[in-house]
Amino acid sequence: MAHNPFFNLSSKRSSSFPTQNNSPRLNQDDQELPMPQNNSFDLDHHSEEFPDFRAPPNNSHGIYHDYQEFHNFPVPRNIPPDWTPQQFPNFPTTRNNSPGRTPQQVPNFPMTRNNYPGPDSSPQQFSNFPMAPDFRVARNNYPGLDQGPRKNQVDVSLTLAKHFLLNYGKDSNLVFSPISIQVVLSLLAAGSNGQTRDQLLSFLKAESVDELNSVYALLVDVVFADGSSSGGPRVSVANGVWLDESLSFKDAFQQVAETMYKAASHRVDFQNKAEEVKHLVNSWVEKETCGLIKNILKSVERSAQLILANALYFKGEWSSPFDAFLTRNYDFYLLNSSSIQVPFMTSNKDQYISVFDGFKVLELPYQQARNQSWEKRLSFSMYIFLPDAIDGLPALVERAGSEPGFLDRYVPSRRVEVGEFRIPKFKFEYNIEAREALQSLGLVSLFGPSGGLGEMVSNSFPLFVSRIVHKSFIEVDEKGTEAAAATVFCTAPGSSCIPRVKVVIDFVADHPFLFVIRENATGMVEIIGHVLNPSVHA
Repeated sequence: MAHNPFFNLSSKRSSSFPTQNNSPRLNQDDQELPMPQNNSFDLDHHSEEFPDFRAPPNNSHGIYHDYQEFHNFPVPRNIPPDWTPQQFPNFPTTRNNSPGRTPQQVPNFPMTRNNYPGPDSSPQQFSNFPMAPDFRVARNNYPGLDQGPRKNQVDVSLTLAKHFLLNYGKDSNLVFSPISIQVVLSLLAAGSNGQTRDQLLSFLKAESVDELNSVYALLVDVVFADGSSSGGPRVSVANGVWLDESLSFKDAFQQVAETMYKAASHRVDFQNKAEEVKHLVNSWVEKETCGLIKNILKSVERSAQLILANALYFKGEWSSPFDAFLTRNYDFYLLNSSSIQVPFMTSNKDQYISVFDGFKVLELPYQQARNQSWEKRLSFSMYIFLPDAIDGLPALVERAGSEPGFLDRYVPSRRVEVGEFRIPKFKFEYNIEAREALQSLGLVSLFGPSGGLGEMVSNSFPLFVSRIVHKSFIEVDEKGTEAAAATVFCTAPGSSCIPRVKVVIDFVADHPFLFVIRENATGMVEIIGHVLNPSVHA
């Protein structure tokens, strides 16, 4: 018989109870040593000293089904006769208990989600699940970030997602960063006036420019702080401003741009060196996205006066990585009812899944940084929203973008046991000219000849936005996720004119789905997109 690295079975014992190689009862030849006579604990016989412990039944697992479990741990000795085992009343045990053992139930603790501390919604309670309650980073409650502005910015992200996905991603995979676009729009609002400012504040659901500045200053300074040195995701965001050398910023705008948005300013010559400016901007974006976003600008007009850009980079490893050895090809069903074979990742571990009317939601947490205080701890997760119907994605996107608080409401609250569990690997990029999209969402004056950016630059003629370019990339595999996005605004001169019972849930993402990467403590959305065909990488 081949040597088993986990067990050495003694041929002299009548039971098949396994003993570890380092047990003092076995020598190197797997022969039994004599049992000590004093203070001994013979597992094969009842003892007056230990009347409650009996030998296990014949099994090969070394488990006491009806009493305490001894997984080859040292036997306690010299226990006082009046000692009785202390019990942990009603304390949750882990699942996957041994055969014959009745698992203890989790008490109905009034645990809340999305509202620690200071709940702003009715608490959701844990039912009697046979698993431990889920103590994780408090959701949507980062210190210093007011709930009203926070929720509004999340809703703006979903409004953008709805418009982009339904109008520009009908036939292709799509990924973009709403927060990247929102940061640049907020910076533009700081330099706007009149009707343009009113439209920006209305679109961004903000009462004032100061409110926007405080929200995005916190995001830029805290949420996008790199946590890779302490085991968390690598996250970065950068803002850049390129101004024609013939112009100068107004002091108030420059202070806001540099102190609150951490924007790096550059003076350039658009009229004579437009090609050089293009290379400068492209190189900056490529560097800030770790090489994932290349050549975001194809050209720069000589009439340009100002370029604002935002670049975002994210790389996180799953808190529970997938085993690449288990990755297999399965069918993925397209919107036209045909199917293709693509690699699917799988796992037999419990997952964060909730089931709702018409769709399921899976949360895949990323590893967290270790050196954060509990009150200011950040955590990132990917959420996959899987419609029940193969062609149900458009309706799900419509609902997500129309229902306020969608992302806060429809998220998993606990791990559940899974049956079939598969999600595809995918990798693609997306590039879009976003001017038309934003105009259709109500941002008209920003692109008109009057511009309305009079609080930005000291000059005698108004500026308007001529181009908005957004480019994003994402890759999801067994280890985690790498994603990047960049948004560039070019301006030119204008004229004066859950289930409640224990169940086993299947989650097989074998048809088009929506995905979101968000930071849980603030609720902010970094990346959003949908997968229509995982085999397409362009």
